[in-house]
Amino acid sequence: MAPNTRCILSCDGGGIRGIVTATLLERLEAKLKAIQPDKQLREYFDIIAGTSTGSIIACGVSKGYPAGQIRQIYEERGIKIFPKFWQVFKSLISRITFGYSQPIYDGKGLEEVLQNGIIFGKELFNSLPVCTLVTCYDAYNRQAVVFVSTESSTAQIPIWQVCRSSAAAPVAFPAYLLKESNFIAFWKKELQNKSGLGIPTYKGEEVVPLIDGGIFANNPAMCAIANR
Repeated sequence: MAPNTRCILSCDGGGIRGIVTATLLERLEAKLKAIQPDKQLREYFDIIAGTSTGSIIACGVSKGYPAGQIRQIYEERGIKIFPKFWQVFKSLISRITFGYSQPIYDGKGLEEVLQNGIIFGKELFNSLPVCTLVTCYDAYNRQAVVFVSTESSTAQIPIWQVCRSSAAAPVAFPAYLLKESNFIAFWKKELQNKSGLGIPTYKGEEVVPLIDGGIFANNPAMCAIANR
């Protein structure tokens, strides 16, 4: 490999179809293990990027989970994230009583899965040993947001919140209201010279409403290239 070569793993969006990406990575990992049994999949990449469901896979690989374990998360917990419609119907009706549209799912199942101790728990974004990039979108200011685990502005955000933000697909899930103080301070500076933009408040607290990064980069490969 040439000295200046950088290897990037880019995982795109697609909801429950993330199981396809996880399965492909599982096959790749098996081939690599046949060559170097002791080397983890993450060790082959300089940067790992993900959007939406791909953010979960990207962070899982970066954390060191075998691809087969990530696939099992989709197989075993997918129904928790995307409950059958009859299970969410009552909640959906209660949320549209006042005549405005609401996402199909309330996002609680997704948050519960991501916060599970055997997945990400309370670990912070900068705990990932490989540089990890995740895309989101500021729905209030209509601005692209790129989280990078090695940058101080996003380092202290819990991994589960990074993934929850990126996976907030419009229509499916509500936006995630990110409150982490370091990112809020950074984002204020980014927006201060842009007319009409700023940080909104919710219940007296500054928040950034984030939705699916697929709004601007469903495949984050170019974002990863630009970051390097």
